[in-house]
Amino acid sequence: MQTYFQGQINKKEYKKAFELHFYQRRWLKWICGLFLGIILFSVVIAISRDPSSLQYFFPSIIFPLVFLTFPWWTIYLQAASYNQKGNIYRTPINGLIDDTGISINGQVVKSNFLWKAFTHYKTTDEMVLLYQGKSCFNIFTASLFSNKDEWEKFQNELKVRINKNSK
Repeated sequence: MQTYFQGQINKKEYKKAFELHFYQRRWLKWICGLFLGIILFSVVIAISRDPSSLQYFFPSIIFPLVFLTFPWWTIYLQAASYNQKGNIYRTPINGLIDDTGISINGQVVKSNFLWKAFTHYKTTDEMVLLYQGKSCFNIFTASLFSNKDEWEKFQNELKVRINKNSK
């Protein structure tokens, strides 16, 4: 089996990759949001009872605001790396998927990975994150493949080669 791919990952797809990567932390957004809501509600009640207490709350509320909002802005912070010089996804990439592994070529990078280098993957209808460990992943989108059959062939090869649940 040989499957070729080529194209470019745009900034929107790059951000979606991080959303998929951080999906399991969705519960964290709810917990942080709940705590943030309680804190803000308490501050508003305290200030409404004694407006002079604002001077005490203002400096001390900054840390909880930053800390408890990190689940929402982390994805945007990570996606900002799209514009960095070393990011291979800013430029067109191409490669070959075969029985031995995956070859990825860019303007400044050429990488060959054996199938055993990959530990697991996450997938949606239009995207696959192929992991080499806990946080290091390669992004593949349906737009990189010439047609839907090639994309499905790639996804089926993943199912055969990699145990999705192993980490």
